[in-house]
Amino acid sequence: MEAGLDGVENKIEAPAPVETNIYVMTEDERKAAGIKDLPSTLHNAVKALQEDEVVKSALGEHIFTNFVEAKKIEWSSYAAFVSQWEIDNYLNLY
Repeated sequence: MEAGLDGVENKIEAPAPVETNIYVMTEDERKAAGIKDLPSTLHNAVKALQEDEVVKSALGEHIFTNFVEAKKIEWSSYAAFVSQWEIDNYLNLY
């Protein structure tokens, strides 16, 4: 709701619809269409979130701060985990 209200108050125009499969478009075609990639990791998403004043305002300082901290802890836990794929591909035991 806050994002929609922010768009109305700041007269932000909605982008034109894209009716093409963006996954087969080249990077230049996506850029020309104004398509931006979403953050590729939780770490990058949290960094972007920390700069979003609309979300911060919507959640309030206390919830926003604690949510960001929880996601940082989640990312740290994930980043420290060694997957079976990593073991199979990077750890030569024979």
